Amino acid sequence: LDRLPRLTPPPGSEGTMTLRLEISERGGDRVIAAENLTVAIGGRTLMKNFSATANRADVIAIVGPNGIGKTTLLKTLLRDREPQGGEVRLGGSVTPAYFRQDLDQLPLADTLYDVIANLRPLWTRGAIQGHLGCFGFSGEEVFRPTRSLSGGERARVALAVIVLQRANLLVLDEPTNHLDVESIEALEDAIDEYEGTVLLVSHDRALLRELATRVW
Repeated sequence: LDRLPRLTPPPGSEGTMTLRLEISERGGDRVIAAENLTVAIGGRTLMKNFSATANRADVIAIVGPNGIGKTTLLKTLLRDREPQGGEVRLGGSVTPAYFRQDLDQLPLADTLYDVIANLRPLWTRGAIQGHLGCFGFSGEEVFRPTRSLSGGERARVALAVIVLQRANLLVLDEPTNHLDVESIEALEDAIDEYEGTVLLVSHDRALLRELATRVW
């Protein structure tokens, strides 16, 4: 993976995001299968007897009011938490990447540079800075600690990490919450060209209308 071509930001693109989502492996046609799934948290049943299948190249919009349990459902589908009933199966060769709504996947003590360097230890300093440049970070900005970043900046770093994972299943929980219009458009274009499967939680109905092939 370290030898694969990397994105380079176009001239004059400082502060904007250049995003391309690629997969390292195609994976099977059936990506997620939920059968008679019951999801509960704190003694409250959120969903009962839910059965559905996500197939390769689906973009599935998961919609519902705030607090109804969409994030809990995502974690259950990824098998990060146990269901209270039923079964979830991930298909063969499925590699997920998870954009968390709370952005807590980022190590707050690390600098932006270290976040990428830890994932790509063989990359040169120029390659790391070039990758971060694709997400709007240039010059000395790359040595800022992630805890000092705004919500939008953290979201862009989280996407920079996801790009490196080259996953064939993207689970995106409110990815546009903190992004500016240009970054949202870049993400929309990247998802539209992506060859894997996407589970997308969002209240951005315009985004869902453009991208979703199915709705849960």
